[in-house]
Amino acid sequence: ANSVNITVRAGFDGFYEEAQWIPIRITLSNSGSDADGMVVVAAPRYDGSTAEYVRPVELPAGSRKEVFMYAIVEGYVSRISVSYRAGKDELGSATARVSQTPASDLIYGVLAASPSTFNILQSVDPINGQARIAQLSLEDLPPAAQAWRGLDVLVISDVDTGQLNAEQKDALKAWLSGGGRLIAVGGPAWQKMAAGLADVLPILPDSTQTLTSFNALGAYASDTTPGGSLIVATGSLQPGSAVLANAGNVPLLAERSYGYGKSILLTFDPALSPLKGWKGIEGVYRNLLALAIDRPGWSSTYRNWYNAGEAVNAIPGIGLPHPLQVCVFLGGYVFVIGPLNYVLLRRLKRRELAWITIPFFVLLFT
Repeated sequence: ANSVNITVRAGFDGFYEEAQWIPIRITLSNSGSDADGMVVVAAPRYDGSTAEYVRPVELPAGSRKEVFMYAIVEGYVSRISVSYRAGKDELGSATARVSQTPASDLIYGVLAASPSTFNILQSVDPINGQARIAQLSLEDLPPAAQAWRGLDVLVISDVDTGQLNAEQKDALKAWLSGGGRLIAVGGPAWQKMAAGLADVLPILPDSTQTLTSFNALGAYASDTTPGGSLIVATGSLQPGSAVLANAGNVPLLAERSYGYGKSILLTFDPALSPLKGWKGIEGVYRNLLALAIDRPGWSSTYRNWYNAGEAVNAIPGIGLPHPLQVCVFLGGYVFVIGPLNYVLLRRLKRRELAWITIPFFVLLFT
């Protein structure tokens, strides 16, 4: 007997944007005998039908596997269903709750040891939409760049990015190039944060420094900074980068353009004293994210399903001919090359011309 347990995590902490590829992280575990089947993601369509996205997966007895799949849903849905099938048998199934966000909303992905520190980002919302916080883990970052399109900003703080695999790193860079924004947080844990991000950071940290005065940060946020000592990450400024605020010669905020996107570094950690709970950090984020980024047209998924269907239907010759047409054509060919050809040549008393007429009719019908 086979028993397959499935857990599903869809979108970015359940958030997805219409007409965009939704990343679906699926964990499969087999507590029965060997199974050789396929994972099926069911995505509803406008006409009431369901599109199925399929991926073959072998599950030996006692094994556990994790796979990413991607789907596009049409219209609003609240759940995405996933099943594991072997032939006609369904060995396991699961669903994941999802929530659609309009294109005007901002989705902040927070990858942090203390994610609650960045709840303040809910107040940094767009003019015509809402800000939504998606709490992520390293495993939630899909290896395909197309699936990142629904994420607007990614915050990374006190997390070992060295654990990102090569595909995830490539997807992150492609997302940045297409207009994504990365906010990386330094401070005492800069080594973990920078382990896998050296290619995109505006400053490549190599040490730390303790500051007793950082009023420039308050000036940037139009607020008064608290007293105390602040540990900041220091290092070399990378080409194409700019310092937005500094305390003397020590950068506090730096920015780097990466394709159409931006990589931002906070050399300090807002989760630690003396900035923990500082209300002025909202002003910092507002200034960093004030200018909207115009994503290039090629980074968006095609949205007009009706016109896309009409375009496909307009392609000439895409349908096969009717079987009756094929039979009539073949019957005519046999008749012309056989009886008709013979009768004509016999009446002309020139049957030797068959060496010419038969190849001619073959070429004609071809």
